[in-house]
Amino acid sequence: MKCLRAILRVKWQDRVPNSEILRRAKMTGMESLLMRNQLRWCGHLVRMESFRSLTSKRQHRKTRPKPSYDYTYDSNGNLYCASCNRTFKSKFGFASHARAHARRDQGMS
Repeated sequence: MKCLRAILRVKWQDRVPNSEILRRAKMTGMESLLMRNQLRWCGHLVRMESFRSLTSKRQHRKTRPKPSYDYTYDSNGNLYCASCNRTFKSKFGFASHARAHARRDQGMS
């Protein structure tokens, strides 16, 4: 509605009801507009190949193993990277760093 009001140059101060905005724009109600978009989306899903469906993507994601990391701690209990001796405050930062090492190592091979 906000976009239609902007297109028709109707300010909210004018206190024009939504039904009048739809009439001026020569549109049906918002419910029919939403229904049409939902039907269009359903048609898209029906025509889409099965390997592209959300369930197949979800199954593929479930079968992929989650990455595991070997956390290394120094004598003070700080988490650090064994290959470059960088220290980390969180496992999240270490995991991101380990993925960067893996990408770099793949690029060199």
